[in-house]
Amino acid sequence: MGFLNRRQRRWTWFGFLALAANTPVAAWATSDASWLFNIVVAGLVAFVLLVDEAESARYSRRMPPEGEL
Repeated sequence: MGFLNRRQRRWTWFGFLALAANTPVAAWATSDASWLFNIVVAGLVAFVLLVDEAESARYSRRMPPEGEL
């Protein structure tokens, strides 16, 4: 795995999906551009998920499977 464990990854995905679902509601409910903050935070959370996945893939290529040592 990357730097997030399974539970942290699950909560990160939940946070990303909650922000993504909240953005259109916030855009509809507010007249100013404060809903753009949701997009920025969702983008940062998505970036963390992508970096964690890349780290996980790099780690799995580096380490041989458990039975082949």
